[in-house]
Amino acid sequence: MTAEDLQRLIADRPDRYELIETHANWILLDAEHAFKIKKPVRYSFLDYSTLDLRRHYCQLELTLNRRFSEGIYLDVSPVVELDGRIGFGPSEGTVLDYAVKMKRLPADRQMHRMLEAGQVTEDHIRAIARRLAAFHQQASAVYRPVNWEEMAKDFSDLTGHSGLLEQLFGRKAAEQVWGAAQRADTFLYRHRQLLQERNDAGFTVDGHGDLHSANIFLLDEPVFFDCIEFDEHLRQVDVLDELAFLSMDLDRFGRSDLADLLVNAYQKHHFCLPGEADKRLFYYYRAYRANVRLKVKALSIQQHPPGQEELEEMKKYLQLMVGYQAKML
Repeated sequence: MTAEDLQRLIADRPDRYELIETHANWILLDAEHAFKIKKPVRYSFLDYSTLDLRRHYCQLELTLNRRFSEGIYLDVSPVVELDGRIGFGPSEGTVLDYAVKMKRLPADRQMHRMLEAGQVTEDHIRAIARRLAAFHQQASAVYRPVNWEEMAKDFSDLTGHSGLLEQLFGRKAAEQVWGAAQRADTFLYRHRQLLQERNDAGFTVDGHGDLHSANIFLLDEPVFFDCIEFDEHLRQVDVLDELAFLSMDLDRFGRSDLADLLVNAYQKHHFCLPGEADKRLFYYYRAYRANVRLKVKALSIQQHPPGQEELEEMKKYLQLMVGYQAKML
């Protein structure tokens, strides 16, 4: 499906759909549902380049997210063209693509919006910690040899955007990205035994992989959604890595108090920080998650001009990455 096809779909019902666009997806919202269509793109970490791949990943996204989003992920709907009109199936016609159909949840209960409005409470954080710990304890453990070099490669993927970051923020930003990649490589090599010991102890699980505040709704109970389906090695992570993502995000919003509460509350249900080396590893994972969000933003602004708010967010991720690394050594 092309961007032109998408505009034709919207043009048929301009009063019906609201469009949200990311680097990898188009999301169409109507009054009751959200339809997530994967863009025909290919990145270093993701491949949606063919119709068969997009159909496969839509089905996988449905299955994986139903683990913790009961009643939210409804179906995979074909996007079809019939008599010159484009819409969501099932119906006769030419299948252009596929969409994950979801129940629409109230936007004002999305956690990042509630953080911006100062509405997230300590009780919300305790509920998230309890829900996340329960999910991790029920999730399938993944036992495997830990490849620290692959982890270093994931971190250094950001260096591919150093030229863009230099254009936006100056030479120092590019130097910080390259320096961070070198420090990550050194840290992971020195802690490779710890990484393996944690895996052997069952801390690596088939988790969410992308648990930041925009992927949580705070209803009567927290709802997690939009887990990673396109690469299992980015989803099958140490629980400390998963916890680090939301902790980093809370720091980004200036709520380090809530970040600390999240970790402490989680540990009451699932103890995962047994020693000082593990605490240093937690700083590494927070640096890595700031790195990931910076990369995602770099990809996004290559598709549309960045606004000042987006640039400020990118600078904050860069600052967090550097700051966490200073504490992990």
